[in-house]
Amino acid sequence: MAAKKNVQIIHATAPLPDIVRVAPYVRVSSLSDDQLHSFHLQYSHYHSLVTNTKGWALVDVYADEGLTGTRADKREDFKRLMRDCRAGKIDRVIVKSVSRFARNVEDCLDNIRQLKALGVSVYFEEEDIDTAHMTDEMILSIRSVQAQQESMVNSRNANWSYQERMRQGKFITYHAPIGYIRVDGKLVVDERTAPVVRRIFDEYLSGKGKQAIANALNRDAIPTSEGGPWHGTSVEYVLKNEKYIGDALLQKHYTTDSLPFKEKRNQGERPQYYVEASHEPIISKDKYYRAQELFQWRNRFDRKKASSQYPLTQKLKCENCGTTFRRKVSTNGIISWECLKRNRHGVDSCPVANVKEDEVYEAFITLYNRLKKRKGEILSPMLKYMEQAYTMGEDIPQETVLINARIAEVSKKLARLNGLAEKGVLSDALLAKNRAPLERELYELRQEKKRLQVRDDPEEIKELRSLIRVIEAGPEIMMEFNAILFNNMVHFISVAKEDFLTFHLIGGLALKETIQRRTGR
Repeated sequence: MAAKKNVQIIHATAPLPDIVRVAPYVRVSSLSDDQLHSFHLQYSHYHSLVTNTKGWALVDVYADEGLTGTRADKREDFKRLMRDCRAGKIDRVIVKSVSRFARNVEDCLDNIRQLKALGVSVYFEEEDIDTAHMTDEMILSIRSVQAQQESMVNSRNANWSYQERMRQGKFITYHAPIGYIRVDGKLVVDERTAPVVRRIFDEYLSGKGKQAIANALNRDAIPTSEGGPWHGTSVEYVLKNEKYIGDALLQKHYTTDSLPFKEKRNQGERPQYYVEASHEPIISKDKYYRAQELFQWRNRFDRKKASSQYPLTQKLKCENCGTTFRRKVSTNGIISWECLKRNRHGVDSCPVANVKEDEVYEAFITLYNRLKKRKGEILSPMLKYMEQAYTMGEDIPQETVLINARIAEVSKKLARLNGLAEKGVLSDALLAKNRAPLERELYELRQEKKRLQVRDDPEEIKELRSLIRVIEAGPEIMMEFNAILFNNMVHFISVAKEDFLTFHLIGGLALKETIQRRTGR
């Protein structure tokens, strides 16, 4: 029998923190008065709970409004919460329930694992689950599945309700475009931003292009409705939006019925509903339709102009010597591209052979179809990694903390007004008069919060998001070369002597595609 080993216990000496830094996370929809009421109640509850608990220090109440819990993509304050956890600013997170944290099982477990690795615990009040004492993920997984199922049922019920309201012409929009604000669920002209809409139409009809208009708005420090800079595409959105003549086309986009829920552009998959005179117009119908005619004419002209250019011009670069490739047409009509140095100084100067134009096109088609099919495996994880790497240790403006507090305060005032109206203490006229400035302030606070959340993203992240949007909007399968998609996706292409091309895409992604060298070069 082996001798019993002498084991000495070395007790833990690291002191527990005197102060636990606590961060409550709340998520409610902001699309109804009841939910506004819920927002300020939750904010006040957690603010009071943490500040009045001995040994706890409040970091901030992190709050997202008007968002679904099935995907975390757009939950900006949740992202801020995760960033602050990675930066070592938070010890403990409190959330009402698993469904508030995430209704997607994968996202829930992934985030919990990340936080545990950082030493951050999460307490779910309703389920009484504390990850600080959790050794098995089984219970949390079951609760996450239940929350996910609940979300799917709620989503289907909500979609049915939206469909019915759209059939009746009652459901207009979740968000007010620039020039409007939402008051009691309806679009009301915002006289502060409506002049921007009128300016865009006037300048476009006077001969200015979309990008020129965008540049002028940026020079005048006029933000978009999201608080960001203008682009040609955002000007186009205004020009083509029927809401500015007082009409509304409903269900331009729709949400898929199964997880993961995705918003898709409606290209005939779902019915649409056109409601005339649904709200006050900003632009006359005559001016709107003249802009549409001009837009169509310019679009045809631009396509014709674009077709006369060579998509590969200045796009192909030699991986060996760094020079660009030039276009060459053989006597039998075969189009190829050759290294400029090799062309001028002979074959011995550079080993990289010519590449046929249709070979490059075929390689791009293969690349696009691969990215389209595997976007969730390639692009989305890359974007997530870049965002996490960039924001590691990033200081979030203190203004965000103050804005959350003010949103809760304004929401409380709105809820109080509604309560007085319900009791008959306040007339409809007085209710509308007192609500208007609060609704406006709430709108401005949310816009400022959006602006703060997106202002510091580096160009690479913006470009990668743009690449993802381009691919999402593109065809499911590309059958023939598309010059517009190519220009929107590709910075340049490196041509190697080993018979492969490296596509350097916007957002910093570089992917290789082999080419089948053909004879007759």
